[in-house]
Amino acid sequence: GTGSVLGISFDMSKISEFSISRRAFAGMRNLQFLRFYINKPGMHKKVSLLDDMQYLPSLKLLDWNSYPRKRLPPKFRPECLIELRMQFSKLEKLWGGVQLLVNLKKIDLSYSFKLKEIPNLSETSNLEILRLVFCKSVVELPSSISNLHKLKKLIMKGCKNLQVIPTNINLASLDEVDMSNCSSLTSFPDISRNIKHLNVRNTKIREVPPTIGRHWSSLTWLHIGSRNLMTLCYVPESLRKLDLRNSHFITIPDCVISLPFVQSLIIQNCRTLVSLQGLPPSLWCLDATDCRSLTTVLHTFGDPCASFNYRNCVMLEEEARRRIIQQWDYNYLCLPGKEVPINFTHKATGNSIAVPMSLHVEGTISASSRFKACLLLSPVKGYPLFDITCRLRSKEDKCHELDITTSEILFEFSCRDNDDKIIECGVQILREEGESSSSAMDCYETRGNNNHHTDGEYKAENTL
Repeated sequence: GTGSVLGISFDMSKISEFSISRRAFAGMRNLQFLRFYINKPGMHKKVSLLDDMQYLPSLKLLDWNSYPRKRLPPKFRPECLIELRMQFSKLEKLWGGVQLLVNLKKIDLSYSFKLKEIPNLSETSNLEILRLVFCKSVVELPSSISNLHKLKKLIMKGCKNLQVIPTNINLASLDEVDMSNCSSLTSFPDISRNIKHLNVRNTKIREVPPTIGRHWSSLTWLHIGSRNLMTLCYVPESLRKLDLRNSHFITIPDCVISLPFVQSLIIQNCRTLVSLQGLPPSLWCLDATDCRSLTTVLHTFGDPCASFNYRNCVMLEEEARRRIIQQWDYNYLCLPGKEVPINFTHKATGNSIAVPMSLHVEGTISASSRFKACLLLSPVKGYPLFDITCRLRSKEDKCHELDITTSEILFEFSCRDNDDKIIECGVQILREEGESSSSAMDCYETRGNNNHHTDGEYKAENTL
């Protein structure tokens, strides 16, 4: 009978529309899993719930895509519920008053565009994840979240009308908050000093409060860039990644330059940025894509594994370009340009070039050589990810080992999906003095999965 049913899983993408009667769940007191899902992204079904669902006391998972009602039934009190997923629902409010749901660990109401109010969460003390992505009608985060001492993730990306966040609370377990693209948010979400990842990009937040810089010692990732961010005086020293894209800086703030541990700095589309006179000493990844006013770069690169992207920095002075290119202590570099620089003594049109093999002639390749490679790529729109591959072949054929007795080595570059993007290639041999030669050289292959820019150079230094 129906009393033995433990779970229902129904793919709604296979029918056009349907109605559900409360009698459909009659007698299912042992039902633990109830799923109405759509297996095809972007598809929404017309579902009618004719009556309120009957009491389902054993339910642990309720996953109902495109739930049709404005709120859950008043008699629906699933005390055993662990996970509630109702994406793309018609909900305006989950429930009225306070629900005793001490077992509930996850709520996901993402893309419920009509949801106006987050319910009182006072009695959901074990909640760990609250996801409200693109709940565009939500204005306020209720003060009852102060009772969520086990909350780990608060994801409210794209809640464009969110304005009110409770203050004077410190959620001990909270380590990730995403309020990016909450375009009405003006106050910094100071709701926990234990947050590790915070994303408040593209909000109306204008500054970071001094208390954040002093007390948020656990914060490692901070995404705060926006058109409204004009100044930055305080950031925690614990940061490893800082995203300031779209911000209105003329130079990099001093508090950023002095960060001792930051490894990744994103300043994409900082259209007023003019100069890079200093960068954090531990930095190994800089993305300055579309900084179209950037003219001066005076910093040096200390990390041999560093990667730098100056894609579409069209105002870079010639001296700045020269300084950047001459420094070889980096793994990846992207610059605007129209030709392979003269530093690359071996150049050819297309995606391959032959380099003479010799142990004694300067500029030729030997078993103790290292090299840089430079690619001129054709213009492309957007921010594509190119997978660039470099393969070395002997004159005779590709092999797993390259015999150094061969007369030349062929460097062959490929770009996944479209080798025609490679207009020109160049190789610069960097022979190290004092390094002994060997009788054979491994076939070496390098791969990069980065934003290789339009009309730019790809450089990769590798040891052979």
